[in-house]
Amino acid sequence: MNFKILKYVKQQVLVLVCCFSFVGFSQNIKLSDNAQVSVLTCGSGEEMYALFGHNAIRITDNLNGLDVVYNYGMFDFSTPNFYSKFVKGDLLYTIGLENYNDFLSSYIHYNRSINEQYLNLTLEQKQAIFDKIQHQLATEERNYQYKFIDNNCTTKIVDLLNEVLEKPIETQFEGNSDSQRKILNSSLTNHYFEKLGMNLLFGINVDKDNEKVFLPEKLMLSISNSTNGNQRLEQNDILHYERIENSSKSNWNTIYFFSIICLILAFLSRIKFIQYIFFFSVGILGTVILIVSLFTSHSELVWNESLLLFNPLYFFLGIKKFRNVITKILGASIILFLIIASFEKTLIVLPLLLLELFYLYQLLRKKIEKKD
Repeated sequence: MNFKILKYVKQQVLVLVCCFSFVGFSQNIKLSDNAQVSVLTCGSGEEMYALFGHNAIRITDNLNGLDVVYNYGMFDFSTPNFYSKFVKGDLLYTIGLENYNDFLSSYIHYNRSINEQYLNLTLEQKQAIFDKIQHQLATEERNYQYKFIDNNCTTKIVDLLNEVLEKPIETQFEGNSDSQRKILNSSLTNHYFEKLGMNLLFGINVDKDNEKVFLPEKLMLSISNSTNGNQRLEQNDILHYERIENSSKSNWNTIYFFSIICLILAFLSRIKFIQYIFFFSVGILGTVILIVSLFTSHSELVWNESLLLFNPLYFFLGIKKFRNVITKILGASIILFLIIASFEKTLIVLPLLLLELFYLYQLLRKKIEKKD
């Protein structure tokens, strides 16, 4: 049994044990004056779902024998139609319980940094957070529909804190007032292809100025900049583990490598067979984007201007009767994309955009040469 499966099984067993032996009478547990509530912020990992980091809540109370991590980021890969549910917005995430030492060791194992911020809260506020989490665990509230920006492991903790604080945690601080697209892209610095895919799928809704805290690192900064009454919300913070950076950086997951691929494809653009493959591939990409934007409940994926660049019309370029009209429509669509799309998105998809323009130009050039 590999480490990931073992970790998941242990989490599920702990959840079941706690639900039957702890949650049932949790409302009668009163935290002592020594109780501590802290927010754990974990750095990015190698898997796609881990690139943006993770948040969890830790509650310790030696007098009550508590040292538990509440994890809002649990999901089951074996869920039927996992990826389609994830994209559509029907995938259920759940809150789980985990022993702190197990949580710590698992993130160290995957070389992911772990920072802990102890919160300046009154005993009443700590109790309110504890009771709320226990209520969630004991009811259907333990499950929630995951959303990229609006409902994730970070926003669930933000909601918890805002329920007990005198005023909501700070959202206006350096780096958090940019567009949501720019904030997301900043977490994918060394992952160009993941960044390209995300920007192709995300529509204009993420180009608005951000007004919320939805990423783990931003929550850490928000807590540092927030207050609770007349005192700072952050009591102190501890860096438990710092990621060991890999000295060898990827040479292929960059915009430069992708640009070289696009240049090679541009060089091959006069070959009719290559043209057909390219336009067919663009048509498939456009169809996927169209289906996703029509049937998803993720607000980030609708109103997607990427359809102006990639759409099913490319399938019909092989029909000579329609080729002239469709080529003009596609050319106009690309110009409209350049007008509508944010500079941030345009810059990321630029190699693909230029390649597409070049292939359309080759079609027009052939037609002009035939007329001559």
